[in-house]
Amino acid sequence: MARVRGLSLRVVAPSGEWRAAMIDAPFFPVATVQGFYDLQKALANKSDPDAMKKFAAAHPEIGAFGQWAGSAPWTGSYAEERFNSLNSFIFTNKEGRDQVVRWSFVPIAPVESLSADQLKARGADFLDADITKRVQEGPQRWTLDAGHHACQSRRSHR
Repeated sequence: MARVRGLSLRVVAPSGEWRAAMIDAPFFPVATVQGFYDLQKALANKSDPDAMKKFAAAHPEIGAFGQWAGSAPWTGSYAEERFNSLNSFIFTNKEGRDQVVRWSFVPIAPVESLSADQLKARGADFLDADITKRVQEGPQRWTLDAGHHACQSRRSHR
């Protein structure tokens, strides 16, 4: 099962449409657009068995992501997952100072943490079946949390 879970968001208004992607990872695995491109190339490189090792040596920030991926608890449902925006936004306050904001959806549903063995025992499609059942039973809810990061981190969050 993939470590990163995602949620797509579509907002339709009379003035147009906006789409966004969100993931459960609390931070992105790399700090720059170039780093993301390099990660995709390393992941796709089947001819070099050391491609990811070379990538990690050039992008040590991936180590923190690996630690998260190896130790973060699993939830029993998409409805229990905290989803974080991929994008961040720069808001300027009334004093003229910039604040980098990355928003999250925090679940209202109580979180059921699962071990890797419990997760495997539920089968490959249990998340799809679970969210389908939950939505049929009623709306699923998250709270929007618009946190901010230090302005000096701006470059790494765009």
